[in-house]
Amino acid sequence: MLMMFSLLLTIDVIMLVSLLIDIFMVEDGVMGNFTSFGWAFLFIYFAVPVIAPMLTFMAAITRDPYMMKEMGNLNAICISVNIPLAMGACLLMNDDPAYVLSLLFYMMIKILVATVSAKIRQ
Repeated sequence: MLMMFSLLLTIDVIMLVSLLIDIFMVEDGVMGNFTSFGWAFLFIYFAVPVIAPMLTFMAAITRDPYMMKEMGNLNAICISVNIPLAMGACLLMNDDPAYVLSLLFYMMIKILVATVSAKIRQ
């Protein structure tokens, strides 16, 4: 189970870095993805998608069940608020559907991380 947790955590961080690169990429002097869906992803609940993986790493290193529970709460906020609003903003701005699919995949990874961490915490 620990191997699955570390694999999912790695995929989670890789997806986060990929999304952040896409959000902050400057095209023709304008951050296009930040103005279309990046603000919803990062600032509805401020920096929750960035803080959650860092807290997950700290929880895995220290083996603290309370920290894992807090990480699960942050993932739940990200799954239920930040990502759906970012997907809605992306669809509202008629952005590339690939971003919606990558956000959907990121949401599924977050769900799996929360599930596996709950199993480990027990």
